[in-house]
Amino acid sequence: MLSLLLKAATFLWRRVDDDLEQDTCEAADCTEYKNVLGGTVTRFCGKYGLVDDSIYFTANDVLGGMPLQIGQKVNIVAQKNEISGGWKAVKVEPVTSQWDEDGTNDTYSNLPAQSETHNLIGIITSRTKDGGYLNETIYFSMADVCEGFQPYKGDWVQAQYFIEQTTWKSQACCIKPLRYKRVDKVPITRILHRSGVVDDIIFFTLEALRLPHLYVPKKDDLVNLVIIESNQSLYQWRALCIAPAEKERYGITQLCDYTEYCATYMFHLIG
Repeated sequence: MLSLLLKAATFLWRRVDDDLEQDTCEAADCTEYKNVLGGTVTRFCGKYGLVDDSIYFTANDVLGGMPLQIGQKVNIVAQKNEISGGWKAVKVEPVTSQWDEDGTNDTYSNLPAQSETHNLIGIITSRTKDGGYLNETIYFSMADVCEGFQPYKGDWVQAQYFIEQTTWKSQACCIKPLRYKRVDKVPITRILHRSGVVDDIIFFTLEALRLPHLYVPKKDDLVNLVIIESNQSLYQWRALCIAPAEKERYGITQLCDYTEYCATYMFHLIG
């Protein structure tokens, strides 16, 4: 009888201890943390970065505010998100190595000036005189647009991009049209102030259009075009250059085949 009472008391004490431990954990901060030594910065996306493709961090988490590079080694204290199960860095410390015999530190001397470039296919979402944005977040300067190409909002383009290490912002370079084709002897079906439509399916705007000298597009003109893929409301193509198909009709006797020139240019531009 005594042994049964002892067993019951032991069970009750164990239950009380478990409940106290659970209450203590709930009252205290029982968030799970882990240390990662020698992790590798694997990628950047906007204002976020990833270590070992599994732990994300921001510039505010980096000790000293030093810009990091892809491939750089870091030590991390990471916190687990109890809902998603993912990990976020709360402290990122760049790994520094020993000084070399020549007095230089290889951690910094081997870092590139900017992160490596990556290929990108995107759409021009905004455009100003000096530049614009691809996919709303990737900035480009007109100095980084291939010569002769006037990008316009809605154009599909191919480019390269990199992460600017001082600001952690994405920037594009080597911007050129994604796809193009030549279309011959089709009529201009609509003129709307400084824009128009060719063959009811191709949009053009005088703000981003190459034309032969002295030629002004008019409704019903029969023209040759080089067009590029572009989202323009009801239209999926935009004219990059236009020239009259019947040169003699417009008294432009010295006009060479302007669209042939444009097509050749685009071939070398896009490849």
